[in-house]
Amino acid sequence: MKLAERLSRWQKAGLITEDQAQKILDYEQGSRPSYALYGFLGLGALAIAIGIVSLIAFNWDEISDAIKLGADFSLLAIVGAIILFTAMTGRQALSQIAVVIFFGLILGSIGLISQIFHTGGELYEALLLWTSVTLPLVLVLGGRLPLHLWFAGLLAMTMDYLIHTDDDFLILFAVTPALFATIALLSRFHGHFDVHRTAAIPWAGALYAAGTIAASFFVGEKSLPESSSESFLYTALLVSSLLTIGLSFVAPGLTKKQSVFFSVAVALYTLFLSPQFLLLDSDFLAAVLFIAVWLFFAFFALATEHRRLFELCLVGIGIRFLVVYFQVLGDLAATGFGLIVSGFMILGAVWLYIKIREPLMRGISRWI
Repeated sequence: MKLAERLSRWQKAGLITEDQAQKILDYEQGSRPSYALYGFLGLGALAIAIGIVSLIAFNWDEISDAIKLGADFSLLAIVGAIILFTAMTGRQALSQIAVVIFFGLILGSIGLISQIFHTGGELYEALLLWTSVTLPLVLVLGGRLPLHLWFAGLLAMTMDYLIHTDDDFLILFAVTPALFATIALLSRFHGHFDVHRTAAIPWAGALYAAGTIAASFFVGEKSLPESSSESFLYTALLVSSLLTIGLSFVAPGLTKKQSVFFSVAVALYTLFLSPQFLLLDSDFLAAVLFIAVWLFFAFFALATEHRRLFELCLVGIGIRFLVVYFQVLGDLAATGFGLIVSGFMILGAVWLYIKIREPLMRGISRWI
């Protein structure tokens, strides 16, 4: 329910006055971040950063190496001073833009040094150095734009490493969801890291979702990629899952019931990606486990009052039911009749959910 509707109900119930309702609404609208604004600011800053990287990476034969390095470090110092000034004066938007540009300068500097001294190396090695150097700035200043950019760099580093080592991409989904979940859980131990927690949650959720989808394509494969058949995938899954489960029970702000929902979801996810389960040739078991993982993540989302995430999980479960419907009907599902029936089923389910959404939410919330 939207804030304006809630305030109207509270006002009619005599809980608050009209003046109080308007003040609350004005305050919330004024303090609410504009995602479109931050998105465009981030896009502009990212374009500048990429342009700087391109200019630095260009092979300026006419310019000596000393001048290039001096100009590069001078730019780093200037942008660093801008970051310090904007952070001290509380100009958050400008500070985040400056940090994003600084990130681009650092990446460009790594490329420039590699070019001048002919060090060579792969992209994941440059990104490993970049994430390490920028980590203190991310921890101290935070900010949504720099955090999401840093998270993207961390994920790109992992993906490029797997590409160059010819490892199975299931390892990506075995480790990275737990990594971002661990960041979100560790951030609960100090109020300074609230922005880190809120930034890490969507990355963890997206990667857990992507992992279940990716695993669905490997179910029944008689010859998994080599790294999946070995113990490394299972070990990575087990260690990362146990770490996140353990943290969920000690992290501040989570009730025992919330921790249980999260732990069950992670345990089922671990089972889903385990090589032993993937070698089973059962679409039915895969569908059941997929739905179970998403259902417990939905319960966790509702228990932590992330209603949009809860509804997103329901959509995912509904889509998986539709896939099962196509698998069961076989040839019929490929006909127009099958598509019409499935369309009416979806519309009917949506209509029913809209009709009973509020009582359903209240009932589930009381149970959870």
